[in-house]
Amino acid sequence: MWHHLKYILLFSLFLTPSVADAGVINTKIELSCSVNKKSDIAIQAKIANMGNSTAYRATLSLFMEDWAQKFDNLGDNPPDGILKFNETISIPGLKPGMHMLVARVSFEEQNGTSHRIFEYFPFPCKISDTDKKPELSLELKPPLFNMRAFMEAKKKMVISINNSGNSPLSPVIAFFLSDGYTAGDALIQTKVPPNSKVEETVVIEKEKSINQRGKILAVAWYEKDGIIYSVKSEGTAGVEEKPVLFKWYPLFCIIILIAVTILIIVRRKA
Repeated sequence: MWHHLKYILLFSLFLTPSVADAGVINTKIELSCSVNKKSDIAIQAKIANMGNSTAYRATLSLFMEDWAQKFDNLGDNPPDGILKFNETISIPGLKPGMHMLVARVSFEEQNGTSHRIFEYFPFPCKISDTDKKPELSLELKPPLFNMRAFMEAKKKMVISINNSGNSPLSPVIAFFLSDGYTAGDALIQTKVPPNSKVEETVVIEKEKSINQRGKILAVAWYEKDGIIYSVKSEGTAGVEEKPVLFKWYPLFCIIILIAVTILIIVRRKA
């Protein structure tokens, strides 16, 4: 059902939080959706600019499992403005289940600096209440970056995936991160045995200019008995400032000692 290359092309575009502050631009998404008898999805989104500067050239992208669609030319969003989106979308082959719709809004500052924010909305499609409870759960252990550490641009994030059911599951997990943070893998697929927990790792990279925490959203989905189940987990990549002198001091001493030893040996031979 899932094709890795297709996923990478889709989800590499959709990495980032539901509120973004870009200078004096503060944008928030309100998202909702429902399914009619034909399995068409009615989507409503309100994109509010609560700042005092215009958000230019806003676009909206939607995705769910292996489906994605982009809507350009939403226009500029002035201070205290609201952009409204109402669309009914038909997705061929939409299966019953608990789905997770994710919306991403992209916009620019006046100087051309781009930003992205996201919001998600879970919704059922033609399933009973007994089928709504997933057997899979996620837990993120986001990294903590030391702003003073020279070698900490990339760190690993651990994802704990728990299967409480009696059947093996093969979930696909997609990652969405704030501005300035990226995941080494936009998505991963793994296998979880019955009544077991597995751990996966993903490399998180932080831009050097970023000195604030970053929100991380993980959305996982899997199919069982013809029903799609989607679950999510959220976390925050942290930042701190700790002295690194004592951590590296022994290494520096060893390097200096080796250098001095080599210098003495060379001079004696000369």
